[in-house]
Amino acid sequence: MAKEPEAPEKQEEQEQPATKSGAKSLVVGIALLAALMVGSASAAVVIASLALRPAEAVTPAHAEPEDDASADPSETSSDPVTYDMEDPLIVNVRDTQQRRFLSVKPVFTVASAKDVAALQKKEVELKHILITVLKSKTLEQLDDPQIANTLSREIQEQLNAKLDVGKAITKVQFTQLVVQ
Repeated sequence: MAKEPEAPEKQEEQEQPATKSGAKSLVVGIALLAALMVGSASAAVVIASLALRPAEAVTPAHAEPEDDASADPSETSSDPVTYDMEDPLIVNVRDTQQRRFLSVKPVFTVASAKDVAALQKKEVELKHILITVLKSKTLEQLDDPQIANTLSREIQEQLNAKLDVGKAITKVQFTQLVVQ
């Protein structure tokens, strides 16, 4: 009852699956390598096109313009300038039984770039005045269809009076005014 050595036919059958799986691995490897090469070439084209494109100057609305002695006098005009706060202000609504919030993002129109610089230096005071005015409003007042105009006028008067900037703020508008 000794085992006989396996027939050569059985050995060939066992070797064939190993050769088939090796061939499959080779095909998969080549396909992955080709995909990697295509992806790398695409990335190189995108990067090259970005590098060849001229840089565009982007100035955020709240940034202070640069003083340039060589600036064309026709470019320096007395057109109004806007200053917007980066983040919205969120305050609690007064006299509510539930937790209600008011979220606003004001944009201030001022006479010149110097006024923008003055507002930036007094941003803490500016936010304090805004919060004080906004927190004084009840839900009933905030439901008024004219609330944006009312708040705009009141905030403009308070800021011009308390920030010691004269009448620098000529208009207050809102890019966000939400009661939740």
